[in-house]
Amino acid sequence: MKQRSSDRGVTLVEMMVTVSLLSVAMTGLFSVFTSLTRADQRNSQAVETRREVLQALGEVARDVRGARRIVTPPTSSSASRSLQLEVTGQDGSPAFVSFDMVDTTLIRSSLKGANGDSVADRTISDSIDAEADVGFRYFASDGRELVAGVEKADTIAACSTRIRVTVAVEVRPDAASRSISVDAALRGVRPEEVPC
Repeated sequence: MKQRSSDRGVTLVEMMVTVSLLSVAMTGLFSVFTSLTRADQRNSQAVETRREVLQALGEVARDVRGARRIVTPPTSSSASRSLQLEVTGQDGSPAFVSFDMVDTTLIRSSLKGANGDSVADRTISDSIDAEADVGFRYFASDGRELVAGVEKADTIAACSTRIRVTVAVEVRPDAASRSISVDAALRGVRPEEVPC
């Protein structure tokens, strides 16, 4: 009896070649899938880090805008890594808050009065690049920067009408840090109260 070509089976060699080709194709597809998944995770982390930092800067800006005055001006010529403000408390009385950049962390503290001890600390961001030039910069109503070491500390405290907060964020370990800044005017200070 003669076999028809359609009844013919697959040889072991043909099966092994097919399996080998499918294995190579599947390995390639798996590596592409893994690479895309890692890229998506990195991008998601970068977006989350940026969102967290922007939210923290928004919180600093809200307190600056509501501030009655700057309590402790900077003492060095570079951007200060600490800011203390007198704000209006929930009951309308004066309240004091400070923002401190410590290593990679931005901390907001409620204080027991001007230059007082901390009552409550809260980390508002832990994604700041500690190596970068970050901090609080002070500006007068005419737009000039008030620099510690050049201006007297009392002048900076009395004449500042706007504060720029700059932080650097390392979004990806393999990329350079990105600076994010926010400017906020002290709305609680009336222009006629500024002696400068």
